[in-house]
Amino acid sequence: MDAIASAILGLALFVALEKMGFDLALAAAIALISGGLAWRVLCAIPAESPRFAMPEFAISGLTEEELVLTDGDRIGPPAELVLDDIAAHVGCGSRVVRLFDASAMPTAGELGARIDRHLHLQGSAGVADASQELFDALAQLRRSLR
Repeated sequence: MDAIASAILGLALFVALEKMGFDLALAAAIALISGGLAWRVLCAIPAESPRFAMPEFAISGLTEEELVLTDGDRIGPPAELVLDDIAAHVGCGSRVVRLFDASAMPTAGELGARIDRHLHLQGSAGVADASQELFDALAQLRRSLR
């Protein structure tokens, strides 16, 4: 860990010096020296013993063979994974199959024609604007509630 921390410090110092415009060789030399010094200082610090005494875990009454799982420990026979394609059993007149059938999908030109036809009907007298009738019905409802 000491070596990794020292290497990270040296690399960070190299990048910082290089960004500040130092010569590449000078920045590398300063980074190597500072990383080496940091490693020496960190190695000089003695490692501490754990602060909390951890008792040794003892397995009581069990042997190592009893802890290892084997095929005999399985609950039942191995389960089989059965994949069933439900769409293969559906008839040709089903909406589910036709929904994803590529041959039944309209082309881009047909979709454009449908949209144009719908917009033309909206703008013509074929579809009346019912906003005035709705406004009148709501006004009559308000009057009847008073």
